[in-house]
Amino acid sequence: MNNTKWKELRNYFYNLEISDEYNHILISYNTKTFDGYIAGEDVCWEHLENDLFKDIEWLYIVLTKGNKELVLKGLRKIHVPGEIKGDKLYIYGYKNDIEYL
Repeated sequence: MNNTKWKELRNYFYNLEISDEYNHILISYNTKTFDGYIAGEDVCWEHLENDLFKDIEWLYIVLTKGNKELVLKGLRKIHVPGEIKGDKLYIYGYKNDIEYL
């Protein structure tokens, strides 16, 4: 996934976060970098900085009844590589053998 797609992803969720309509819906995420560092859960999409994109192996979003439809709608629009595992939706930075949402 290129930096443009990462920025689209970040901007989509950040705009939801600050919107009057959706700011009450928490969409949390975690990231894992290629050097093995797993960041703690975050709900502030502004923290996902542009210069970190190249280091992200995966990002997962915790899916809930309250956010699942909204999350999937946005990701289908952006068209990112990912998969759902249980209540987590994984988005892969640079994995080639994965379906796109």
